[in-house]
Amino acid sequence: MKILLTALDAKFIHSNLAIYCLASYADEYRNSLKLKEYTINQQKDFILRDLYLEKPDIICFSCYIWNINYIRELISDLSKILPQTKIWLGGPEVSYNANEIVDSIPEISGVMIGEGEETFLEFCKYYVDQIGQLNDINGLAFRPSKALADHELQKYNTVSENILFDESIIVTRPRDIFDLDKLPFCYEVLNNLSLDHRIIYYESSRGCPFNCSYCLSSIDKKVRFRSLDKVFHELQFFIDHEVPQVKFVDRTFNCNHKRTIAIWKYMMEHDKGITNFHCEIAAEILNDEEIELLKQMRPGLVQLEIGVQTTNPMTLEAIHRPSSFEHLASIVNRIHTNHNVHMHLDLIAGLPHEDLDSFANSFNDVYSLLPEQLQMGFLKVLKGSFMHAHQDEYDCVYQQSSPFEVLSTKWISYDDILLLKQVEEMVEVYYNSGQFTKTLPYLVELFKTPFSFFKALGEFYAYKNYDKISHNRIRKYEILIEFSQFLLEQLDESNSVINNSNYDLSDFSIEKLKELCLLDLYLRENLKKRPNWMKDLTLLKEETKNIYMENGLRRSSKLHIEPFYHLTHSDFGFTNLFNEKQPIYCAFDYENRNPIDHNATITLL
Repeated sequence: MKILLTALDAKFIHSNLAIYCLASYADEYRNSLKLKEYTINQQKDFILRDLYLEKPDIICFSCYIWNINYIRELISDLSKILPQTKIWLGGPEVSYNANEIVDSIPEISGVMIGEGEETFLEFCKYYVDQIGQLNDINGLAFRPSKALADHELQKYNTVSENILFDESIIVTRPRDIFDLDKLPFCYEVLNNLSLDHRIIYYESSRGCPFNCSYCLSSIDKKVRFRSLDKVFHELQFFIDHEVPQVKFVDRTFNCNHKRTIAIWKYMMEHDKGITNFHCEIAAEILNDEEIELLKQMRPGLVQLEIGVQTTNPMTLEAIHRPSSFEHLASIVNRIHTNHNVHMHLDLIAGLPHEDLDSFANSFNDVYSLLPEQLQMGFLKVLKGSFMHAHQDEYDCVYQQSSPFEVLSTKWISYDDILLLKQVEEMVEVYYNSGQFTKTLPYLVELFKTPFSFFKALGEFYAYKNYDKISHNRIRKYEILIEFSQFLLEQLDESNSVINNSNYDLSDFSIEKLKELCLLDLYLRENLKKRPNWMKDLTLLKEETKNIYMENGLRRSSKLHIEPFYHLTHSDFGFTNLFNEKQPIYCAFDYENRNPIDHNATITLL
């Protein structure tokens, strides 16, 4: 008997904790189990061929919002080339309406519902050892004609010849909540898992104490924690193996203050300067002790993901988020004072009571906090969520297949959604990439609001058809320069593509912009060739050579010195404590990078 536990991850760097947990809990059946991980970016023909060559008796797919459509396509073809193979599904995308899933996908045998460790272990006993009956396994929905093993199918036929297997779906009793301490540490049990070049996911709790209307985690109120002694042992494993990043999948990492303090202190006391821990938190419930502890951490030890979602009070109330932006902002600003914690703040477009203007206000509010990343998401109307139940009340129109993203509501039109998609793309390219940390502030300050800047940049991309092309890094800087020149040309035009009342270029210098672009480029890498928009420095080679000698520096690939003619000390992040002189020579040290933004360390000479 061969059972494949199969995952289709969104990217190669991701890993699938779910199938690791199932395999480690059913480790007594390791000779019958095999893990197969792919990505949704791989060719379907390759995955189909690979699964076929395994000749499995059973294939189990781990289903999420990002891979369910791909899996449906695979199943359709797999059932043709492996007609005797039983296909089972599990995961959040098929658990809520499991009987409907079984009914709508005739090729599958059934669905494992909810937490799957106990269910999968009994599933293995049934199929491998032929122990028990399928109807006695809690947490299943199945079609008997496809799901029953040969020995039990024969028994069903003997007991009752009138059962219509093709038209009957059996749903067994719900599974009791799982004790997390019973779960083996999968990264030790499955010692052949690759920890290199991947984000490693880790779970120290399940369930969520909050009731956010757009989230399926709100359905499960049974928050459970793994014992701290086990957590400490497992964190030490990651630290000792020098895993670059460990991402906690806990829905609200800091819902228990005492526990949060204990785990963060352990990370600090045992830190080897390599492993980064990503935690999703509710910032509004952080207390003073936790905030002070965060300030003491090594830069890059932890990064925080904070779901702001909106700053509109009416919307916050409608989505059951009892918080205020003012309180949250004060906490984020306190954490930011030491510049040692990477913060990722989330917004969701399409929520109730939030129109385009309201979302723009939310965006500007969050942008003012200057997080390392500002993630713009779009409401996904998930079956079982409060938003799904109230879709008619909100005139909510959404995609009928995964990812079930909002198309319009009573407050926001599809035109508005398309505009926000443009803004989202510009934020990803120019803000979240972290490659424009000096250039962006200069340009954003020319506009009335940050949102109006990203909106104008998105409109420019669409006008020039740049949104249909993939651009390299140098080209992205060239487009910013071209965008600024375009704004200047439009100032006297009545029918301008971009609303010229939203920006003021009276203090703008194109030469300064070009040098800021160059500064950003050198902060990330020692360029082999200067970009075309900067003048040739051949005549300054001797002078630059003298700068190296005067400061006792040696030329190398890890160090670069560059003159700047239109920048001041403040543009580099320094206060003007000494007389300005031109050019300003800046030394870029690539051996010593900022652990938060990965920029080279700079020194003004």
